[in-house]
Amino acid sequence: MTFSKFCTATQYVQKTVLLFHGVYLMERKINDLLAVLYQVDNFYVEVYFRDNSTGIYQLKSYADVNGIDAYLCMIDISELTELL
Repeated sequence: MTFSKFCTATQYVQKTVLLFHGVYLMERKINDLLAVLYQVDNFYVEVYFRDNSTGIYQLKSYADVNGIDAYLCMIDISELTELL
């Protein structure tokens, strides 16, 4: 699925695409929200859950890595920099 088709799809279709084609990458905590990052084909989807709820609170999609800086900062690359 392309990024533009995903963005214009219904939330039901977006959830289904995530279920069958999303690859879990990382998660982070933001106040009372849990944000989970997935990769779908060549774009990223961030799924927000509230602490006190089982359903999806919000979906955000990003065409490139510019939208996922908060996750990239969490990756420890110290072992790689030691090799340089």
